[in-house]
Amino acid sequence: MQVADSGEVQIINAVIHGFEKEQHKKTDIASIVIKEKGLDVTLPAVKTLVGGVAKLLGGKLNTQSWGRFDKERGGKFYGAFKNAVQELSDIDTFIELTRKAMIEIIDHASDESGSTGSKILFGHYKDQDRQDRFLIAMIKQKGGITLDEDYVPVDIVEIDMSKLSQAADIRCGDYLQISTDEATAASDVEGEESDSEVELKNYLSFLVSRDSADASGYFLKALGCVLNTSPKKSTASVIAVLEEFLERNAILAPFVKGAREAVCRYLQGRAEKKQLAKLDEVVHVASSVIPGELKDHLEGFLQYFNNDLNRVPSEFHVHKGELAKHIKVVIDADDMQLKFNKSALGMDLDAKVRYDRSPRSLTFRNLTQKQMEQLDKQIA
Repeated sequence: MQVADSGEVQIINAVIHGFEKEQHKKTDIASIVIKEKGLDVTLPAVKTLVGGVAKLLGGKLNTQSWGRFDKERGGKFYGAFKNAVQELSDIDTFIELTRKAMIEIIDHASDESGSTGSKILFGHYKDQDRQDRFLIAMIKQKGGITLDEDYVPVDIVEIDMSKLSQAADIRCGDYLQISTDEATAASDVEGEESDSEVELKNYLSFLVSRDSADASGYFLKALGCVLNTSPKKSTASVIAVLEEFLERNAILAPFVKGAREAVCRYLQGRAEKKQLAKLDEVVHVASSVIPGELKDHLEGFLQYFNNDLNRVPSEFHVHKGELAKHIKVVIDADDMQLKFNKSALGMDLDAKVRYDRSPRSLTFRNLTQKQMEQLDKQIA
């Protein structure tokens, strides 16, 4: 078995298959090329291609959507992946799995009038943490990507998003661990009723380049990839990650409160309109409160939300209850109940609701005329 290091990733197996189809027609595929053997992963062009595509996931020009397999759907690929995931280092197992994936992709392409032919790159590699991953990507053969007549990469100059229209990246270790945990949990509660919301964890990510056609969505359907987002978790995470990113930089830390309030207003607006919150818009809103001369400190802001650790999805529904925790302060005691916007609370002398620890006091300032009238009625 040959293994090749490509910067941060270690490439174990790779192959490129392809097919041709006339666009705007639901028709049989004109030609199909399924390779019998894998690529030589020690070739510089192969290392550049696989390593470059892997690095594009979650890069500056795109954000990943996080999800998992639709187990109920079944299909040739998912069943084959489940059986092969622990044997991907074996080239025969790897090639057979890619063939099963191609069968699904071609079947779905036949039913999609907007689809065209494509070259499909498959790669088994270890990431910078030496965790196994299985990569599937539709690539365009132009510009920086050139393949010879035998589908072997040559003269790979640069990989950019215009050459990558669809991709899915499966974290094999996460898949195995999560599948085991879920099977154990299902066994533990078998026969018992539970009304608690079960959090389904994600082990794969996928992306669509900003300039790719919607028709290429058949690629994800073929592989059985489904978006899996928890509105409650996503809403909580986007605020927590925002604060974490800014607080870790002493120059940006003073703007945490303003950025949080701006993002909360944005999320509240999306919730009221019943629209999806978008991660790039969250970043734009938060960045707007940072002075222009400090913008350089926001390098990697978007990717920090969307990386392997934080996994905030590119789009999500806002959970009103979770958002309220970050907008409202609620104090409930035996003799009183107070509720006000968190943005009004502070320890400064000019805070609208000033909290002072030592005398154990909470002072309300600048009451409106209406509030004064309501209080006057209660005092009278």
